[in-house]
Amino acid sequence: MYFNGQYASLKSWLEDKTKEHKTQHLLVVLGPNNSHFALSRGVGTHRNRLPKGLVEVLDNLRTDSKSVRRLQLGANGSYWLDASDGSRSWNLMGCYPDLQAYLKEHEQSRNVAVRHSYPVRLQCTQPVLPQSLNQIAQ
Repeated sequence: MYFNGQYASLKSWLEDKTKEHKTQHLLVVLGPNNSHFALSRGVGTHRNRLPKGLVEVLDNLRTDSKSVRRLQLGANGSYWLDASDGSRSWNLMGCYPDLQAYLKEHEQSRNVAVRHSYPVRLQCTQPVLPQSLNQIAQ
């Protein structure tokens, strides 16, 4: 694995010979500022420098015997999480106003999914978004 000197704790966790990570059951999410989350089904999780609110959500999921299906980490501590029971949690920290509006509009729907990433500057002041968020959902 090559992380160019970043994500050292993640690299150590993934290379730990006492754990048998199966790639078909491995979720790795890399975020800004060395933040990351990894889930290896049947082995456990590894996380580093995650936003406090997200850590609380993850702890509550674990307490309720639920798990993470999808997770996205963004600028300034923003995140979006889809849990195994279909519930979703997010805090976009004011960085993605159009996406926030889209998620709020569709929060009752279990069919909404942000399936594609799009280029975003790492400052919250002016995120670069596609012309229409409908393009993302399609």
